[in-house]
Amino acid sequence: MLRQVNPFRAATASAARMCWTQQTATLPSFVFTRTLTTESTTPTPTSSETPLSSSTEPASASRTQPTRLPYLIGRTPSNSYPVYQVAKRGGNYKLTTIKKVEGDKRAFQRSLAQDLGLELDQVGVKHPTGHIEVVGHRRNQIIEWLQKQGL
Repeated sequence: MLRQVNPFRAATASAARMCWTQQTATLPSFVFTRTLTTESTTPTPTSSETPLSSSTEPASASRTQPTRLPYLIGRTPSNSYPVYQVAKRGGNYKLTTIKKVEGDKRAFQRSLAQDLGLELDQVGVKHPTGHIEVVGHRRNQIIEWLQKQGL
């Protein structure tokens, strides 16, 4: 008699594959079983699946590649942008903080200041944390800018 072990609770993938094979070895041959593998394969498109273009340009030339930015913005667990409004000094000093900036933070600072029409000294990088601080409450403007950038 084979020991019945749940393959999804096995310690390793090979142990899960072995348990699954032992369980399915006693089944009749006409019963369909699923296999548990760890290798992932991506299907390669065949020539019949490639889109045909009516123009004389190749299909790869008609697609535009997005430009790669030297920075990325991570998302929060709720899949929103990590942009926060902060009030300091009794509410008289208003800031907008952008967190989870990865990559070239100086390039992010320059492009944000240029596109929002701000002076470069109004957008700062906090070196210990890596956060970007913008003078004023500009959360909506920054989120719209991030969406236009495709981040």
